[in-house]
Order: sequence, then structure tokens, then C-alpha cells
Amino acid sequence: MKKKWMCLCMAVLLGFSLCACQSSDVTDQITNVVQSEDPHVLGVKEASPAAYPDQTYGEAFERFFKSPAWKYFVGTKEGPDEDGDGEPDYEEDGIDVVEFTGYCLYQDVEVKARIQFTLSEDGETFTATYLSFNEVPQSMLILGALLEKVFENGVTEPADEPESTASSSESAASKQERSSSGIVGEDPLLEEFIELICSYSDPPELPEEEVQKYFQGEFELWKKGEGYTFIAMDENGHLVIPDHSASFVGEWWDEYSQRCYMDISCSDGMYYTIEINWSDSAWENSHWYYDGFYDETLGGIYCYGSLIQETYTEDGEMEETCIYSDGEALLWLGDDGYLYWDDHIQQQGAECFFTRA
Repeated sequence: MKKKWMCLCMAVLLGFSLCACQSSDVTDQITNVVQSEDPHVLGVKEASPAAYPDQTYGEAFERFFKSPAWKYFVGTKEGPDEDGDGEPDYEEDGIDVVEFTGYCLYQDVEVKARIQFTLSEDGETFTATYLSFNEVPQSMLILGALLEKVFENGVTEPADEPESTASSSESAASKQERSSSGIVGEDPLLEEFIELICSYSDPPELPEEEVQKYFQGEFELWKKGEGYTFIAMDENGHLVIPDHSASFVGEWWDEYSQRCYMDISCSDGMYYTIEINWSDSAWENSHWYYDGFYDETLGGIYCYGSLIQETYTEDGEMEETCIYSDGEALLWLGDDGYLYWDDHIQQQGAECFFTRA
């Protein structure tokens, strides 16, 4: 699943670039100096992701961002903005958080990125759980894409040279010139693959020979079923991104429990937003927030997201507790016409079968 997730992120991460900040946040920089030896901060800065064992978070972040600053605090953990309303989907108090701020370019606009890492209770592990640009919360998809771009920058670019940015007109021109410039190569499926990828994302800003190598590598991942699993081959042997949304979009009710309903939406035929509510009692509700895409290999919507426990007090207030923020799930349609839900963490939907509401 990790490889699939990393490849999905490629659709988003190409919008990020390194930039020079135009101003500095004095408070962040002072805290960065004061807490430079804090064990919580060092625990994150000196760690390395599994995909990039030769780079630490501290090295990668301080190479990619301008005016980097780190700090540790115990306070409120904010969830991502998966529903797109510009506000965190939830908040959780009393959490150990290591926070990073720095300036970068997102879609050619300079922004201040704020990334929060939630520490485990024993302090041995951590998870990136929050991202905002100029204080506007972003989704987990954008967060994952940014982290991938940060570490990718250390592999493809010299550490002391900023990544160049290209205008949208240059990107469009490069797309039109791919065939004549030799980027595509001789495999017609590779050409179709590149056209599909570039239909929603600009090509990487690399030398021509490196672009060819990059796309060839991504194409090989797709052929192995290890990436871009939303791309399929139609009956005529051409590559397409099928739109399965008509089969999934809408409200669904669980016939088994009679306490669970699901709402699925999709605006572009590719990426889905899923909310699942399970009423445990009149006072408690389990609320899943998922993003996902249709995986042609798995035959369903592969989802990733969070579970929030909602508890209502006697005065009518709702308290929210984050159970987990790294959930995975699969939604698929059975031959019997029912929609099924496999929650990979708790198997909550093991006996559920959904029909349209």
C-alpha cells in the first residue's frame, strides 16, 4: 500500500518548489534557537523515513524550506481539512506535538508551511498529522505529497541549489513537444501513460534525459501493478483513467447493523471523499473521514484517513477524540449489488453490507 500511496502523491507533489522567504517570523526563530536541543525536537529532526534512510527530517526540511524553525509543545492537535471547508476537521487536546514552519512555493505562490508531528505516548514514534499553508489547513493528500517532494528534492537536486520553477505556459509547451523531442520513446503505451499523467500534473522540472528516465520508471511501476493503479487499459488496448463514480457516489445504509451510513462524493471522476457514521448510542458516534481513489488492481476505492469518536454531553455539546489518523480501507461493490467496507485497522465493517439510501 505504501508504494501505491507514494505514486498517488506524484499527482500532487509537482506543484511544490523551494523558495526564498520574503519575511521572517521572529517568534518562531527565537523558539527555534531556545529549543534547539529539546529531545522531542531532536527525536523528529534526527529521524529518517523508511523510503529515504540517508536523509533525516532535519536535513531535508532545512534544505528545502527557507527560514526553517522547529518547536515542541503540549497542546491542541489539529486534524487535516479533508472536507475542504478551510477549517481543521477535528481538534484533540493534551497532545505532544513537534511543529515545523518554513517558506516554500506551492503552485508558484510563496506560502508559509506549518507541519505538525504528533508524538506517541512513549515518545518513541511520531506521525505527520497536520499541514497548513498561510494558516489554511490542507488535506492529508497534500501533506503526503509535500513530504515526498521535500525528500525527493534531496535526491534529484544539489543541496545548495534551489529548485527552479516553470510557468504554466512553459509546462503546457513542454507537453506539446514531448513526442518530437524524443521524451516519449518508442512504446506507444508509454506515450499514452505520459499524456494521462500530464493531464492532471505538470512533468518534473528535470533535464530532458532525466524526464525520460523518470517517466520510464513510473511506467514500469504501473506495469507491475505497484503504482498509478487508477490507470487501466480499455478494450481497444489504450490507457485510460476510468470514471467509476456513478457506481459509488451517493448515500449508503448498512443493512446489517441499521446504525451505520456512508456518504461518498467525487467531483472529478478520480478522487473520492468518504464519510462514515456509526451511531454507537444516543450519546456516541464513530465518524470516519476518508480520501480515496479507485484502484483498478484491487477493484475498489482504496481509502486513507481518520477515525473520530464523537461524544455528546448532557448540555448538548459534542466532544471529539481522534482514535487514529493513519487509517486505510477498501470499498468495493459485490456481485450481489451490495457495497462492502473493509476497515484495515479495526475491521469495523466486516459484517456490514450497504445499499443506497
